[in-house]
Amino acid sequence: QMTTTGLWAPAMHAVNIGLHVLAVLLLRSILLRRLPVLAAEAAAIFYAISPMHSEAVAFLTGRSELLAAVFVFSAWLCLDGGSAPGRRGPGVALFILGLLSKETVFLFPALLALSDWVFHRRTPWQKERRQVHALLAAGICAVLAARWAVLPELVAGGLPYFSSRLTAALTFPGF
Repeated sequence: QMTTTGLWAPAMHAVNIGLHVLAVLLLRSILLRRLPVLAAEAAAIFYAISPMHSEAVAFLTGRSELLAAVFVFSAWLCLDGGSAPGRRGPGVALFILGLLSKETVFLFPALLALSDWVFHRRTPWQKERRQVHALLAAGICAVLAARWAVLPELVAGGLPYFSSRLTAALTFPGF
């Protein structure tokens, strides 16, 4: 975006709004496959206007959340239920892009398994779904390996938040 609009803030906000609208439309499509039309529309509208998403839309730093939502919802559409083998590759690629956008996307395979079980009465270990979940696991391993190559310490880093363990032990009950 820097090459097309530079640092012009209205254009950056417009992109965030566009990503949010795209995420809402993708979620609506997912919900229409599972719920009655009125329930799906109501849930999509609630997602669209929920104050929980205002920070991701209003602040430019929230773009990673919007990208993660767009990639996860797109992957979900590709890998849903009885997904055709030709849609598995794009679905896994979208999942990996989501992983690279936001770490919370690691939960998507569990969400997909739950969706399969609740709406399609399928489990991840059934033959037709086993390959999908194996590909998602391979995607997670690839992203973790790439992250480890760039950041050798996956968890640690930065300055310690507390000066001592005693300070941490006394502070945590306050949270």
